[in-house]
Amino acid sequence: MANIRQLSLSASLIVLAQVWSTQALAQQQPADATANASDNNGEIVVTAQKRAQSTTDVGLSIVSVGNEELSRKGIESAQDLVKIVPGLSVSDAGNGATVVYTLRGIGFNSSNLGATSAVAVYVDEVPLSYPVMSLGVGIDLQRVEVYKGPQGTVFGQNSTGGAINYIANKPTDTLTAGIEGTFGRFNRWGVQGYVSGPVSDNLRLRLALSQEGGGPWQQSYTRNDQLGRRDRTFGRFLGQLDVTDAIKVNFGVNAWRDRSDTQALQLIRYAPLQPPGLPQVASYPTAPADSRAADWDPQGRFSGTNKKFQFDSWFVQPFLRVDAELSDKVTLTSLSTYSHYNTNSLFDDDGTAFEIGEINQFGHIKEFSQELRLSGQSGIANWVVGANYQTNKIAENLNILILNLSNVQNIGGSGFSAHISPITTRQDTDAKAIFGNLELKFSDKFSFVAGARYTKTNIDFAGCNLDSGPPIPNSPTPGVTSSLRGFFNILYGLLTGNAGANPIQEGGCITLDNVSRNGAPPTFLPTDSAQTLSEHNVSWNVTANFKPSPDTLLYARVSKGYKSGSFPTIGASTSIQFQPARQESLLAYEAGFKLSALNRHVRLEGAGFYYDYKNKQLSNFIPDAVFGPLVATVNIPKSRVIGAELSASVIPVDGLTLSGGVTYIDTKITQFVGFDVDGVSRNLAGQRFNLAPKWSGSAGAAYEFPLNAKLSGFVGSDVTFRSSTQGVIGATSSDYNIDSYATVDAQLGVVSSDGWRVQLWGKNIFNKYYWTNVNRISDTIVRVAGMPSTYGVTVAKKF
Repeated sequence: MANIRQLSLSASLIVLAQVWSTQALAQQQPADATANASDNNGEIVVTAQKRAQSTTDVGLSIVSVGNEELSRKGIESAQDLVKIVPGLSVSDAGNGATVVYTLRGIGFNSSNLGATSAVAVYVDEVPLSYPVMSLGVGIDLQRVEVYKGPQGTVFGQNSTGGAINYIANKPTDTLTAGIEGTFGRFNRWGVQGYVSGPVSDNLRLRLALSQEGGGPWQQSYTRNDQLGRRDRTFGRFLGQLDVTDAIKVNFGVNAWRDRSDTQALQLIRYAPLQPPGLPQVASYPTAPADSRAADWDPQGRFSGTNKKFQFDSWFVQPFLRVDAELSDKVTLTSLSTYSHYNTNSLFDDDGTAFEIGEINQFGHIKEFSQELRLSGQSGIANWVVGANYQTNKIAENLNILILNLSNVQNIGGSGFSAHISPITTRQDTDAKAIFGNLELKFSDKFSFVAGARYTKTNIDFAGCNLDSGPPIPNSPTPGVTSSLRGFFNILYGLLTGNAGANPIQEGGCITLDNVSRNGAPPTFLPTDSAQTLSEHNVSWNVTANFKPSPDTLLYARVSKGYKSGSFPTIGASTSIQFQPARQESLLAYEAGFKLSALNRHVRLEGAGFYYDYKNKQLSNFIPDAVFGPLVATVNIPKSRVIGAELSASVIPVDGLTLSGGVTYIDTKITQFVGFDVDGVSRNLAGQRFNLAPKWSGSAGAAYEFPLNAKLSGFVGSDVTFRSSTQGVIGATSSDYNIDSYATVDAQLGVVSSDGWRVQLWGKNIFNKYYWTNVNRISDTIVRVAGMPSTYGVTVAKKF
C-alpha cells in the first residue's frame, strides 16, 4: 500500500509538471524568479525587521542563504543548517522526533512535546512554536534567514538564542513548474515538484509536494536485523489574492506526514543507578565505532511480534495573512495561524536487544496564533507596533516499558520481566504580548533602532504517572499483577503510618504528593500535580548603526530576551518532579561589522558578544529519599557566554566562490548547585554548557564554468567542523563526551539554459563516524549517531 501511494504521488507530480509546463512553454514564460536571496545588484536582502532590507543596513548578525545554494549543498532539513550557519548546533533529543537547536551555546535539550525551543522557528513569519513541528520546513524554499541573539520585539515569539525564518517560494505572475528526482545510497529516493501561476487577474496559486522513501541504514551488531526506513510526505499550498490595490491576502497550508522508522541509539555503557544492576545487561556488548551499528528489541510488549519502532506523526498548519494599506505609508497586517500536530510513535531508548526501555509517545498539540500589527514610515522613522495572542492545548502521553524485577511476566524471550508505566500530562497555555520597534535614520551614515515587547504567559498543567492496569491474565505468580498500585499503596503506608490504606485506585494516579504547602507536611496522597505557572517579562533591544560607506556597517547592540517556563513530561513518582522551570532570560551585548568591496566580490562580517544568562533551563536531577535521584526540569541561576565569529565570501575570479565562517564560544556556569547524572550533589560552577562546542564553522568552494552555449558545469565541496562538547552538564565520565569531528560534502553537476540540472552529490564522503548527543536513559548511557556516508544523483527540470 505504501509503495502504491508513493508511486501515485510521483506520477501525479510528473503529470502536473508536464501539463503546466506545456502551457508555460506555449506562453514562453521564464522560470521561477524567486530563487535567490539577493537583488539584481548582488546585495543580500533580509526581512529581519519585517521589511525587505539590505543586510548591510541591519545591525544584527544574520546568515541568509538562497535557493540555489540550498539546493547545491543539499540543505533539506533543520539538521543540515549547521553546514551554513556557524555557531548553530542541531541535535536529536534522543527520540528522533524532537530537534534541539543551540545557537551560540543557547539551547534546551528536551524531547517533551510541550518544551519550547530557545531558538524560535518560522515559515514566512508563521510560528512553528514547538521543535517537533519543524520537520517539513525545507520544501520549496526561496531562502533561509538565521538571526543570532535574543529576538522577540518584531517576531511572534520570545527567544533567547535567536530565530530561524524559512522563506518559501511565492506564487508567480506567470505559469511556472518544476520537478526533481533523487536516488541515493540505502535505496533512498525522493521526488518533489511545484506548479505556480495565475488563476485569474487577481489570484495566484502555488502547490509544492514532496515524497521521500528508502530502505534501512542502521544494522544490528548482534543479529541480522535492520532499521532506518524512510517514508515522509511534505506539502505546501500558497495563494495570493489582490482584493483591491490596497488589500492583499496571502493564505496557505503547510503539512507533512512521517511514517519513517525511529532511530535506534548506540549503547555506550550499562550504568545502573542502583548497582550492581543486572548481570545479563552488564555483559551486553557495547556499540562499535560505526555510524550504522546499533541495537534494538526484536519484538515486545506493545504490539507483540509485529511491533515496529516507527513514527506515525502528522502536522497541518493553515494560515491567513491580510495586508491593508491604510495610506501610502501605513500598513495594517493580520496574521492568523492554526497548528495541529499529532503523534503515536514508538522508540527503543536503551540501545540493547533486551526489552528494558521502550517509549510509546502519543499526543497532540493544538495551537491558535493571532498577530495584528501596524507598520509604517514617517520622516526619518520606520516603525512597527502590534499585539500577539497564542493559545494552545497540549496532551502528551508516554507508555514506558520498564524492567520489573518481580519476575511477573516474561516477554519476548529476553529472560526479563517488564511492565508498562503510563504517564499523562496536559498543558493549556495562553500568551499575550504587545510589541513595538522603531528605526530612526538620522542620515545616510547614522541610524538608531529600539524595540520592546511585553509578554504575559499563563500555563495550566496537570500530570502524573498512572497505574498500569488490571492483573495479568494467567500470571505465573498468582496474585501478582503488572500494576504499580500495590507497591505505591505500601509506600504510602510507610510514609504516612497509615498501613493498610489503599488510596491509589486501579488505573489512577500513583504519583505521590511530596510538596509542602503553607508549612504543612506533605500528604503523600496520589495527585495529578495540578498547578499554574504565570509569568510576564519585557524583552527589548537597542542598536546603533554607523555606515562610513554604502558597503560598510559598524553596529553595537544591547538586547534582552526571554524563554517561557516549562513543565516536564517524565516518569514522576513524586509531585515535586513536576515543578516547572521558571522563565530564563538573556542580556546580550554585541558589536560587529559588515563590509563588502570590489563590487561585492569580497564580503566580510564579524561580531563579538557577551551573554549574561539567568535561570537557564536544564533537564537535571533532584534528590528523593525513597527513589534516589529523579529526573526533573530545573534552573541554573547564573551563567555566561563570551564569543566571537567571523565569516567571509570571496569571488577571486568569475565563477569561483570561496566562503567560510567560524564561531568561538566560551560558556560557563557561574552559580549552580545541583545533581549530576549519577545523582551526586555537586557545585557545578565552572562547568561548560552541554551541546555547545567552543569552535564550530564551515568552509567551502564552488566553481561554475561554461561548457558550451547552452550548458554550464559546477563543482563544489564543503567541510563542516565542530570541536568537542558534552551531552550533559556536570558529567564526570568521558562516556558523555561528544568528540570533535569534521565532515566533507561534494557536488558535481551540469545546468542547461532550458532548465535542466543534473547533479552528483555526496554527504560525509569520507564516512566520518560522529555523534550529536549523549544522555543517560534510565540505567544505560546512549548516543545518537550521525549519518554515515551517503551519495546519489539528482535530476531536476524547471519549465
